Amino acid sequence: MGGKGDRKATKATSSARAAEALAAKGGAAGFGGFVGGRLVAGFGFGAAAAAAVNSATGAAPAGSGEALELSAELDGDLAQCLRHLSKRDTVTKMKALQSLKDLVPTKCHADLALFLQPWGYQFKRLLLDPAKSVRVEAVTIMAAVGAAVGKALLPHLKGLLGPWYLACFDPYPGAAAAAAQSLAEVFPGKKQADVLVFCRREVLSHITTCLASTPQSLGDARRDAPHEMEERHARITAASLTAAAALLTTLVQQQQPQQLTQEPDAVDQQAATDKGTPEAAAAAAAVQEVVEKLQELLNIPGFFKKHLGSKAIEVRRAAYGLVNCMSVAAPELLASCEAAAAPLVLGALQVGCSMVETCNNNAAIAFGSGRHRTV
Repeated sequence: MGGKGDRKATKATSSARAAEALAAKGGAAGFGGFVGGRLVAGFGFGAAAAAAVNSATGAAPAGSGEALELSAELDGDLAQCLRHLSKRDTVTKMKALQSLKDLVPTKCHADLALFLQPWGYQFKRLLLDPAKSVRVEAVTIMAAVGAAVGKALLPHLKGLLGPWYLACFDPYPGAAAAAAQSLAEVFPGKKQADVLVFCRREVLSHITTCLASTPQSLGDARRDAPHEMEERHARITAASLTAAAALLTTLVQQQQPQQLTQEPDAVDQQAATDKGTPEAAAAAAAVQEVVEKLQELLNIPGFFKKHLGSKAIEVRRAAYGLVNCMSVAAPELLASCEAAAAPLVLGALQVGCSMVETCNNNAAIAFGSGRHRTV
C-alpha cells in the first residue's frame, strides 16, 4: 500500500482530471490538438486543450493515452486512418494519408460527411507538420473531401478556410502550389473570392492569432526539437504576412469594376453601375473590415521591428511584401504607422542580402509613393 506505483497512478489520474476540467471550462492556452487521446478544437500541437469536442464530432474519450477513440458511427477504415494521423512519425502519417487518398473516392456521401469534422481537426494539425510531404498530401486530400461532400462542407468552412488559405502561402513552393490548387478545385473562379468575402473574419482571426504565436505555442517542447519549433514558427509567420497581403489585394479587386479591354467611357459607365451592385457593396464592407483589423495589427508596438528585422529571411521577405501591398491597395494604412515603419522600410536599401534585396527596394519605393498619396 502507498507504493511508488500507486503514487504514479494517482498523479496520472490527477493530471487527466485537470485536463478534462480545463477543457470543460472552455479556457486554455496554445493551439489545441489532443489531450491524451481526446481530440480537441484547435490547429496545433500544444498540450493544452482549447475545448472539448462533443459527441457530434465523432470523437469519444480514448481508453488509453495513445489511441484515439472515435464514434462507432464513423466508417472503420476512415477512423483507422485518423488514429494513425495522430502519430508523431512521418512514415506512419504518410501511409495514413496515402490510404485516405485511396479511400475517399470509394466512400459514400454520408460516411464522408461524418468524417468531415474529425478530419478538419487533423487537417489543421497536419498543416503545421515539419514534413513538406505531409503538408502537400493533407491539402490534396482536403480537395478530394471537399469535392466529394459538396455543400456539406459549408457548415465547417469558417473553421477550415483560415488554415487552408494560409497553406497557399507556405514558403515551400510545392506545398503552396498544392494548397492553392486544392482551394481552386473546391472553389473555382470567382467562387474563391466570394468565399473569402464570406469568411473574412475567420481568416483574419486565424492570421492575427498566428502572428501573435510563439515557437512554444505552435509546438510541444517535450517532443519537438528547438530548431523544429523555430522553423515552424518562421514558416507560419511568413505565410500569415503573405496571406494578409493577398487577402487585402483580393478584396480590393473585388470592389473594383472590370476594366480590361474597355474604352474609357465604357469603363466609367461600368464603374458607376458596378458600385451599386450587392457584390461590390459586400466587397467594400469587407475591405473596410480588413483595413481596420490590419491597422490594429500594425499599431501593435514593435510589429514592424519584429517582422522587418526577423532573423528568418522568409519572414523579412513577407513583411516587405505586405508593406508593398498596403502602399498600393490601402495607402492609408501606412500613413497610420509611418513613424514606426518608415525608418525600417526606407533603411532597407542598405540591406545586402540578395534574397530579399529586390523586395526591399520595391517596398521602400512603394512606401514612399504611398505616403506621398496620403499627405
